[in-house]
Amino acid sequence: MLKPVLLKFLPLILLCASGTFGFTQSLKIDEPAPMRAGSNSATIDSFGGNQYWVLTVGPGAFKVTFNYGNRQEGFNTGGRPQMFVGFKPKVPDTTVTHADFPGGTTWSGTAAKPSRLEVAVVPAPGALVRQTTAYTLEATGSVSFAPGAEAGPSVAGIYQISIGGHEGTAKFASNGEITTTNNETGTWKLFDADSKTYVVTFAGQRYSVTYQPGRGMVDNHGFLIFVQKH
Repeated sequence: MLKPVLLKFLPLILLCASGTFGFTQSLKIDEPAPMRAGSNSATIDSFGGNQYWVLTVGPGAFKVTFNYGNRQEGFNTGGRPQMFVGFKPKVPDTTVTHADFPGGTTWSGTAAKPSRLEVAVVPAPGALVRQTTAYTLEATGSVSFAPGAEAGPSVAGIYQISIGGHEGTAKFASNGEITTTNNETGTWKLFDADSKTYVVTFAGQRYSVTYQPGRGMVDNHGFLIFVQKH
């Protein structure tokens, strides 16, 4: 019997195998994050779900390479994260193939005209056991990237506060303000898009944090201090 995660992506796999497609570090399948030129790094969490990316490929040949590292937190579930790609909308007379290698996968293909390619990264299986894994994605060949892809990921959303002496839930608003259920306030701003580094001022304290989509804000000691809610 196919595992649930494989059942979920079976239409994508079949479509790619037939030479056309459809499906893809946003956690929202309908709002994939734009890939950037060069290496795109992220961390995927088996408790956080799939992550989605998008870019434009063609006309001509392209390649998307996925590399994953060792477990960062939790337990080694014995599985490996997976990566799938597909065109959306479908592109006729297009070939897409993939080849696994130790530590990753490469998808190669061609597109007769500029076409939207979506990428899905699926965490290692482990519904009851947590495993977080760092990975990179890089697209080469006939590829182009969306304007604004250099701006860094949006961190606006709801987070559980995990700082000693503070409780409750925090809302990171798109205007850079932070409000909480226990009436504490703060601000956030992007410091460096490449490293996903943000400066957070919260309850009178200043934090330099790294944003890991699907997980939240990690401080310089590696502690997850704002846990992203789903």
